[in-house]
Amino acid sequence: MSAVCKRSLPREIAACIVMLAFCANASAVLADVDERGTKCNVDPTINQVDVILANKTPEQFNAALQNNPAYRALVGDVTYLGTTVPTFPGTLALAFPPLDDPVLVIDRLQASGEFKEIDQNGWACFSAPPPSFLGTAVEYYNTALDHYFFTPDAKEQAAIDAGAVGATWIRTGKTLPVIIGPGCRIAREDGLHYVYRFAGEPNVGPNSHFFTVSQDECAVVRDRTEWHWIFEGVSFWASEPVDGACPTWMQTLYRAYNNGKGGDPNHRYATDHAVIDAMVAQGWIDEGVAICVPPGP
Repeated sequence: MSAVCKRSLPREIAACIVMLAFCANASAVLADVDERGTKCNVDPTINQVDVILANKTPEQFNAALQNNPAYRALVGDVTYLGTTVPTFPGTLALAFPPLDDPVLVIDRLQASGEFKEIDQNGWACFSAPPPSFLGTAVEYYNTALDHYFFTPDAKEQAAIDAGAVGATWIRTGKTLPVIIGPGCRIAREDGLHYVYRFAGEPNVGPNSHFFTVSQDECAVVRDRTEWHWIFEGVSFWASEPVDGACPTWMQTLYRAYNNGKGGDPNHRYATDHAVIDAMVAQGWIDEGVAICVPPGP
């Protein structure tokens, strides 16, 4: 097990946090991947594994990965990053696409028989963390497109307010509280994790953005390449509704869909269901509870 101190976090959420590599022996039994289904990575910022090769040198492995399609198919969509411990031959780091499910990535690597050991990176907290660092997401409306958008990024807000993306974007006056970062940044499938943000591929995809906290819904958007959505990154932290309900310590963020009105899909998110009702009156579709966010002031 290796540990590297992470010192680049904002002071407001700094705690005793380290990045660990959790050993997964090649003979270990993982979760039943058939029952798991298709999911996105619960933490797209962690998409690297450290491995020990079973038979090849790092140079041989990289050459096979680059030049042998059958070998690439065997080990999956991974990128060779180089050796991790130069004094210990056969140790190297691999990266995989940020949205790929690490459970399936490791399962494929183990099944290949090419590795003696696979270490998955992850976070661990060794002291009581401080409170979550909260921010405010601002909602905007495009008067030309009849589209809505929100962002918790202060720099992005300033750019939109200054007209950097066009004069037709205006503030609606609606805001919502979001978790910029929890005190302990361990993403949990049954708790807090990142919200995935997608944008339409320029000149091909929809002229819109889409947010989801659902790993399953994220995987659908990721895999339907003909929809031409591009993963822009993680936006903020939230939790996923269970059976249409949020935990008692969170509030509900509802979602409405414009049903393709105007030619491009668009969604509006609101904590006040009266806002959703107003959109439904305009022909939008109420998609129910989408995301669980912290309560407002």
